[in-house]
Amino acid sequence: MPTDCILPKVKTIADLPKITESLLNAVSNGEIGPSEAEKIVKIVSGHVQALQLSEFETRLTELENSAGVKRGGK
Repeated sequence: MPTDCILPKVKTIADLPKITESLLNAVSNGEIGPSEAEKIVKIVSGHVQALQLSEFETRLTELENSAGVKRGGK
Protein backbone atom coordinates (compact mmCIF):
# COMPACT_ATOMS: atom_id res chain seq x y z
CA MET A 1 0.00 0.00 0.00
CA PRO A 2 1.52 3.35 -1.02
CA THR A 3 2.01 6.00 1.62
CA ASP A 4 1.64 9.77 1.41
CA CYS A 5 4.94 10.22 3.22
CA ILE A 6 7.47 12.19 1.15
CA LEU A 7 11.06 11.27 1.87
CA PRO A 8 14.24 13.15 0.97
CA LYS A 9 16.57 11.67 -1.63
CA VAL A 10 19.42 9.56 -0.31
CA LYS A 11 22.46 10.11 -2.52
CA THR A 12 25.14 9.61 0.11
CA ILE A 13 25.34 8.01 3.52
CA ALA A 14 25.46 11.53 4.97
CA ASP A 15 21.82 11.95 3.80
CA LEU A 16 20.64 9.11 6.03
CA PRO A 17 19.79 11.21 9.09
CA LYS A 18 17.41 13.26 6.91
CA ILE A 19 15.43 10.19 5.93
CA THR A 20 15.30 8.73 9.43
CA GLU A 21 14.15 12.10 10.78
CA SER A 22 11.43 12.23 8.12
CA LEU A 23 10.30 8.72 9.02
CA LEU A 24 10.21 9.52 12.73
CA ASN A 25 8.18 12.65 12.05
CA ALA A 26 5.79 10.77 9.76
CA VAL A 27 5.17 8.11 12.42
CA SER A 28 4.76 10.64 15.22
CA ASN A 29 2.35 12.71 13.09
CA GLY A 30 0.30 9.63 12.20
CA GLU A 31 1.08 9.89 8.48
CA ILE A 32 2.38 6.32 8.44
CA GLY A 33 2.32 3.49 10.92
CA PRO A 34 5.35 1.98 12.64
CA SER A 35 5.13 -1.17 10.50
CA GLU A 36 5.20 0.92 7.32
CA ALA A 37 8.21 2.84 8.62
CA GLU A 38 9.95 -0.44 9.43
CA LYS A 39 9.45 -1.66 5.85
CA ILE A 40 10.81 1.60 4.46
CA VAL A 41 13.84 1.37 6.76
CA LYS A 42 14.60 -2.10 5.36
CA ILE A 43 14.51 -0.71 1.82
CA VAL A 44 16.68 2.24 2.81
CA SER A 45 19.15 -0.14 4.50
CA GLY A 46 19.57 -1.99 1.22
CA HIS A 47 20.18 1.32 -0.54
CA VAL A 48 22.74 2.30 2.09
CA GLN A 49 24.61 -0.97 1.53
CA ALA A 50 24.71 -0.25 -2.20
CA LEU A 51 26.04 3.26 -1.50
CA GLN A 52 28.71 1.86 0.83
CA LEU A 53 29.83 -0.69 -1.77
CA SER A 54 29.95 1.96 -4.46
CA GLU A 55 31.97 4.30 -2.24
CA PHE A 56 34.33 1.47 -1.32
CA GLU A 57 34.83 0.58 -4.98
CA THR A 58 35.57 4.21 -5.87
CA ARG A 59 38.07 4.61 -3.05
CA LEU A 60 39.77 1.30 -3.83
CA THR A 61 40.11 2.21 -7.50
CA GLU A 62 41.60 5.60 -6.57
CA LEU A 63 44.11 3.93 -4.26
CA GLU A 64 45.05 1.34 -6.87
CA ASN A 65 45.46 4.01 -9.53
CA SER A 66 47.67 6.14 -7.27
CA ALA A 67 49.78 3.08 -6.47
CA GLY A 68 49.98 2.01 -10.13
CA VAL A 69 48.16 -1.26 -9.46
CA LYS A 70 46.18 -2.81 -12.30
CA ARG A 71 43.24 -5.09 -11.61
CA GLY A 72 42.73 -8.55 -13.01
CA GLY A 73 46.41 -9.16 -13.69
CA LYS A 74 46.36 -6.89 -16.76
